[in-house]
Amino acid sequence: MCSPIKLRSNRKVSGEELGYLRYGFQTLIDKLKLEVERSGTVILGQKVIKIDHDEQCVHGVQTERNHYRAKSVVSTISPQLVQPLADFPAAYQARLQKNKSQSVVCALFGMKVPLIDTYWLNIRSETLPFAVIIEHTNFHDLPGYDGQKILYVAGYQDGAHHPFYQLSEEEIIERYLQGLEQEFGLKRSNILWHKLAKASAVGPIYTVNFLENVLPHQTGIEGLIIGGMMTSYPERGISASIEQGEHCAALSLAYLEQQ
Repeated sequence: MCSPIKLRSNRKVSGEELGYLRYGFQTLIDKLKLEVERSGTVILGQKVIKIDHDEQCVHGVQTERNHYRAKSVVSTISPQLVQPLADFPAAYQARLQKNKSQSVVCALFGMKVPLIDTYWLNIRSETLPFAVIIEHTNFHDLPGYDGQKILYVAGYQDGAHHPFYQLSEEEIIERYLQGLEQEFGLKRSNILWHKLAKASAVGPIYTVNFLENVLPHQTGIEGLIIGGMMTSYPERGISASIEQGEHCAALSLAYLEQQ
């Protein structure tokens, strides 16, 4: 964990810089979607059940509705999700098994007044249900928020099977509110609205000697390329994601040019 701490602690000219996309990352996602649709197709809402390949190369993707032929496939999902989709070579399969991801439960609260006077606060507690609270408007308070204060609260688990992850939205929000009341003096009358989101496999769990098990992009199945946070260390933010995307695209194009 020393490398991520070093990265986050470097505030020199050559170090990490914090920035904000107006209206959030959705701005970037929408723009990328438009660019893709200039010459391609964006397909949503279809669960991938298999990556079609033989012993040498990839042939396409099978979803719950359709089969899509492809000479190259780039996957950016977590190790435990991609692992059952293909018959990876033994050496790559072993590395996949060593890579684990956390699940996460995220809540967003709109408030009348600020709760804390800082932007980002990591928490280590046996009694609180969350591990980080971020009061976004302490970093960037845009006029478009109409004076509302935006608080992000997240709790991380070791998978979708975790009891907390299995709770209903109402139960999770209630536990988050109780924790905010207990530790930070939250008054519920100051809450204007809330939203909740879950993801069963998100950021990688950095174990001892994690660098030795970072996944290579090339899987041993020609045309099948792995990207995302599990192939990046120590940075796992949006900047690293963009770099990963560009690198995986270059690998895919180089392979296609050989066909």
